[in-house]
Amino acid sequence: MDGSRHDLLSRSLRRFDLLDQDGVEDDTASWTASLPPRWAQQLPDRPVSVTFQVDASGARLGDVLQLRRIRWSEQDGTVTIEAGATAGTVVLHAPRDASWTGQTLGAIAQAIAGRGGLTAVVAGELASVVPMAAVQAGESDFTFIRRIARDAGGRAVAKAGRLVVMAAQSTAGAGSGVQLPAVMVADRNIDTSEGAFTLPYRGRAQARYRDQAGDIQTVSAGADDGQTAILPLVYPDRATARGAAEAALTTPQREVVITAALDPAIRPLHPLQIDSNRIPAASGEGWTIATVRHRVADGRAPTTVFRAVSGG
Repeated sequence: MDGSRHDLLSRSLRRFDLLDQDGVEDDTASWTASLPPRWAQQLPDRPVSVTFQVDASGARLGDVLQLRRIRWSEQDGTVTIEAGATAGTVVLHAPRDASWTGQTLGAIAQAIAGRGGLTAVVAGELASVVPMAAVQAGESDFTFIRRIARDAGGRAVAKAGRLVVMAAQSTAGAGSGVQLPAVMVADRNIDTSEGAFTLPYRGRAQARYRDQAGDIQTVSAGADDGQTAILPLVYPDRATARGAAEAALTTPQREVVITAALDPAIRPLHPLQIDSNRIPAASGEGWTIATVRHRVADGRAPTTVFRAVSGG
């Protein structure tokens, strides 16, 4: 989009909303400007890439997106541009049949990432795992890599040109091979917040893991009072599984949603450090940013609203 159109869009802005997701769900953005409907004809009639930046600083909000739709309203006198980015690129979402028997998780991730034009980054403890259910029958590459990563006690995300396979409980900067800087927030940066604690399980928690032969085993923690919670992940070894079962009985899961001034440095997957007397039991590390929404609405100050989660 040439400079004159960009400047006109900026001067005429009414509303802007960009949802920056965690590499599993698609990113989306919409930009509404006070322009006559005929202006929409000046926009490109072919697929183009778009980026959004903050003023003249050049700081970009989110990833590169693709222009998807242009809407206009004669009643409101507006034109709305909608853009998005498919997690992992479109090619990774096409159904496919393949057999990966005998191949390691690291090798599979490299092959799938290459097909999608991404760079594979796999945590060291997961790279050598040989998945048991390594037949891809009608699954997309992205669905398949997420499934086998989950079975190995990890998770797979596609973000910022990377296909990352990391330990399920790690942030992208801890044990994943991707060093992302921590985001710091303090009371002076926070406009409003809300959150929730999910209390630990009562009774017994059971976790699954793979033994050296690759077979699924279970380990439990807690008292047998007739209620057993089975954790959803399969962990890479007994010690990790035991720790997860014990944590499920003792550690509340925490979630917080924070509204702050517009900040392009706040991105999904980054570790978050909170220094706050206003958010209950929030200070310290152990938080990971999950989703981020940048907003500008009808003359109000631009904001960044982000959700972060913590297991302890």
